[in-house]
Parts: sequence; structure tokens; C-alpha cells
Amino acid sequence: MLELTNGGRCVSGLDAVEFFETLPDSIDDDLKDEAFCNEYGYALNRLRYEVSKSIPIPPKVLKAYSKGHKDFYSCGACGFSLRMEIDKYCPNCGRAVGRVGLPHEGASGNTNVL
Repeated sequence: MLELTNGGRCVSGLDAVEFFETLPDSIDDDLKDEAFCNEYGYALNRLRYEVSKSIPIPPKVLKAYSKGHKDFYSCGACGFSLRMEIDKYCPNCGRAVGRVGLPHEGASGNTNVL
């Protein structure tokens, strides 16, 4: 049931949502009863929810002002503590963590902006 077909090719999540939003227009009105419309709406909501979790959200940053301390990062969606060196997704809510514009300390100890 969950095997990929067509060589595993996929569209983006946003394209899939757009496709499934326009799909009911191509289904004959005689086939769309109230139960179908309800179930289709539930499935579309699930797809929107899953796609929204894959869109990166910037983390909340609590700056360290004392020497020798590091900045504290938490998930921008749920507030769970993040390890920015490791976590690409929030361990609590599963939301993708955006990294663009965040300081990154390289191996030489220099701080660069991603």
C-alpha cells in the first residue's frame, strides 16, 4: 500500500496540496455525496498538516550575554529546546528547523552566518 510507483518520482508537498484542492472539480457531482466530501476534507486537512511541518520555521534564539556561554535555541513552533549542531527537525513536534541567517561556528572557531 505504501510502495512508491512511477519510479519513486514525487511532486513537492505544496504542489500535491494544490493538486488535491483542485481535484474535486473534476469529479462528477453525482459521485460526491456528503460522506465522500467529509472524508475528502479530512484527508486534505491531513495532507496540509503534514506539508506544513516540512516547511522550515526559524528557531527562537535566546542570546548568551556572558562570555563562555552559548546561545539557547528553541523550536519556533512548540518551544522545545534544540541542539542546533544536530537537530534538523524538532524532536518534540517534528517541525523542520530553518537555519538560514543563524550563526554557525566552524572547526576553526570562527563564527559564520549560514
